Amino acid sequence: MLENQRSPTNVEFLTVEEVAKILKTTPGVIYTYIYNSRKKKRGNSPIPNDVYIKFGRKTLFIKEKLFDWLLIQTNVKGDIKNG
Repeated sequence: MLENQRSPTNVEFLTVEEVAKILKTTPGVIYTYIYNSRKKKRGNSPIPNDVYIKFGRKTLFIKEKLFDWLLIQTNVKGDIKNG
C-alpha cells in the first residue's frame, strides 16, 4: 500500500452527538443539515455528503473530512468579511 493511502482501520469516526459538541449546537441541527444535504436543499450550509456515511439509521462523520470542510467554511466566511 502506498504511504499516502489510508487503510480503513486508520480512519477516525465521530457520532452526531460528538459533532454537535464540536460545533456547539444540538444533534437535531446536525440531523437537519444531513437531511438537507441528502435532499439537495439550499440554506443552512448543508454538510457535504462525503463528510459522513450512513449505516442504516446510524450516521458517522469522517473526522478528517469534517475538519477539512470546517476549515474551508471558516476561510470562505473570513474572505467574505475581509473582502
